[in-house]
Amino acid sequence: MVHGFDIRLNQPDVFARAASKAKIMLDSMQIKLITIATNIKKTNIPYEHSQASLLASCFMLLQGSYTTEIIASTFPNNHLFIPWGSNPLTDPLLSSDSFSILHDGAEYTRLDKVKVIAEWPEVRQYLRVCMRGKERDENCCHCEKCILTILEFRSLGLGLPDCFKHDVRASQLPFLRIPRSTNEFRLALAAARANHVSGDWLSAASFACLLNDIQHRFENTARKIVRK
Repeated sequence: MVHGFDIRLNQPDVFARAASKAKIMLDSMQIKLITIATNIKKTNIPYEHSQASLLASCFMLLQGSYTTEIIASTFPNNHLFIPWGSNPLTDPLLSSDSFSILHDGAEYTRLDKVKVIAEWPEVRQYLRVCMRGKERDENCCHCEKCILTILEFRSLGLGLPDCFKHDVRASQLPFLRIPRSTNEFRLALAAARANHVSGDWLSAASFACLLNDIQHRFENTARKIVRK
């Protein structure tokens, strides 16, 4: 677990709390937690385009004891988002002769993963997905990543995990900003309908996807005009 990525180096208490939660989850699987600190933020490298290389630079410090780094997939193979800082095409290219880097899990969607971790009590209590909250050791329940994860649990009929203090209200959704792609939200909506899950949040989330798709098209068109 790397201190200096989403939790800044000047927040040691926040990192300690987040690490303690991660340790509880890993202990339940008899996996050792190793913490590392980095000052990579001083380089101002865009994280979205570099996360795999940043992870590789940290974990290669451990190649005296380990031979392989496994990076969890972000997007499934049938809905890859490229360019992106971690993907099944470029992650393995960061390997060396003595240290292999594997991109793992791209054959599964986020919904597939949620089905599995929903059966893991420690994860339901301590899972941390938030990258935008004021306190980075817990989930804010307001950012797009928190909302997506909550809706994925809801769409599968799995209830609200204890790691989220607040549920999502339909009123939060219509003007939610969704960076990059709305595909994961649309997959959650499709799963909800397939599982006969109902609620006014479905139409609100659909409206949010529509607005964001329009915004994405506008931004892509603007970029092409600027390049010309």
